[in-house]
Amino acid sequence: MRKQSGFTLIELMIVVAIIGILAAIVIPQYRDYASRTKWANNVSAVRAVQVAIGECANDKQDVGHADCQTAVT
Repeated sequence: MRKQSGFTLIELMIVVAIIGILAAIVIPQYRDYASRTKWANNVSAVRAVQVAIGECANDKQDVGHADCQTAVT
């Protein structure tokens, strides 16, 4: 008679449980990483606007009447 080979139901359930545990650990960390990345991009964009407004104000020498509208893309 030929020997049967393959995975038992218990082995498959253990693998699924391990994958579930790893997913429960990794998914919150990924969300935190994505949130921090978006925050860093926003801070970078705000700094670019600050620099552009500062350069405009320095060029005009009269901050009260400077038309310092910026277009940052």
